[in-house]
Amino acid sequence: MRFSNTCVVCGQVYWAARSHAQTCSPKCRSKLSRIRAKKERTMKQQTMTIEQSVNIMTIAEVSPSAAAALRGIYAVYGKDVLTEALDAVIHVWNDCNAYHERGQKGEAK
Repeated sequence: MRFSNTCVVCGQVYWAARSHAQTCSPKCRSKLSRIRAKKERTMKQQTMTIEQSVNIMTIAEVSPSAAAALRGIYAVYGKDVLTEALDAVIHVWNDCNAYHERGQKGEAK
C-alpha cells in the first residue's frame, strides 16, 4: 500500500511506502537529521543545569536581588555566560565566607 505524503523538508508531495515517512528522498532525510541535530545542540546550550539552578536558589536565600540578576543574565545571554557569572559569584562568596571564618577565630588580617 502506498501513501500520499508531503515532505517536511522541501514540501514536495510524494508517494510513501510507509504511513509515517516524513521525507521524499535520502537527501531530504539527511537534511532533516542535520536540522534535528542542530536543534538539539541549541537546546542543550540554552538549558540551565540542575547545579546552576540549585546555586541560584541558594544565592536567592541570601540575596534575592543577586539571584534575580543571575536569572536576567541567563535570559539574555544564555547558559555559557550564566556559568561564568555563577563561577564569579561563588568565588566571591567562598572568599567572603573564608574571611568571616578567620574573623570569628580571631585570625583576621
